[in-house]
Amino acid sequence: MEIQRLTLTNFKTHRDRTVNFCRGVNVICGENGAGKTSLLEAIAWVLFDATSGYGSGFNKAIIRKGATHAEATVQFISAADGRSYLV
Repeated sequence: MEIQRLTLTNFKTHRDRTVNFCRGVNVICGENGAGKTSLLEAIAWVLFDATSGYGSGFNKAIIRKGATHAEATVQFISAADGRSYLV
């Protein structure tokens, strides 16, 4: 699987963010609290329904303060069939 793009709306610290990934290795860097881990959590949530560490409070924990909902989408190329998918 090759992740091409991650789009977040009101997801934790990210109000409206799109991250385009390049082929190969990508590096995510930034100050503490900037939202680096949130990017990885969003990918895990969208692709694998991963909510570990939050228990039943996951949905409340991901919504940006002051917002009513959060959204995350991942676009990737499947290694199985080479097609692009948007989840």
